[in-house]
Amino acid sequence: MPDLLDSIRGQLRARLDELRPLVREYQRLQDAERALGDGPAISPRRAGGSNRGRGGGAGAGSRRRSSLAADREANRQQILELVRERPGITRAELKDAAGLSGAGVAQNLRRMRDRGEVHEEALPGGATGYRIADGQSEPAATAGKTRHSSR
Repeated sequence: MPDLLDSIRGQLRARLDELRPLVREYQRLQDAERALGDGPAISPRRAGGSNRGRGGGAGAGSRRRSSLAADREANRQQILELVRERPGITRAELKDAAGLSGAGVAQNLRRMRDRGEVHEEALPGGATGYRIADGQSEPAATAGKTRHSSR
């Protein structure tokens, strides 16, 4: 039973990590809309400046926020290169090696997995590692370029 609960907790944390950047983007878009005078008034919760649940706390302002397409592509390329260099690398190792947020790494890995660029593999001790998918051996600079155009 504890294994099942740990598994559920892990799935919930992973999903929260995937959604957190989307919530931030939604909030930024609302702020932009308000700045143009077209949006709803600021809610008391947002106006209060609470960072609870939005990654606030010590060091939160130092996290790299990649809102530009070029930054996102650079992050993607960096993660692909790390996975290529270190087959079996975990999310935590990628986060530390790339200097990205856990949510950013999780989102990139999910997209890469969905595109067939990387595969997950079970590692000893129950961890999940990532490796380049078969047929994805071309250089990182060209990997996935044609995939983006078909989306």
